Amino acid sequence: VQAKGERDDDDDEREERTTHQPSTSNDKQQAPKQETKSVISQSKATSIALAKFGGKVVEVELDNDDGKKHYEIEIITDKEEIDVDVDAYTGAITSVERETLDQDDDRDDDDDDDDERDDD
Repeated sequence: VQAKGERDDDDDEREERTTHQPSTSNDKQQAPKQETKSVISQSKATSIALAKFGGKVVEVELDNDDGKKHYEIEIITDKEEIDVDVDAYTGAITSVERETLDQDDDRDDDDDDDDERDDD
């Protein structure tokens, strides 16, 4: 028995109590708010890449790697193929890979000749 004003220092488990209020017809159930970032448009991402490298856009894809969204943009110029990753939230260029194009007539063979067949 505790005297009035004494503190109970026992490690007894205490029952957690919640109050439940009945819902009214005016109450609307709302999903928990999640902070969402806005993604830039594909057009904006493409413009960012073209402003930096020029050329012609061949392919654009919105990708999600490890929870980070980015646009993968493939650009062709007269001399090279450029793969550019643009952060879908900030518009920052996060990765660039360049490959020099073959100088032959059909890019799919290794010879610099004027035929249109693979010379493998």
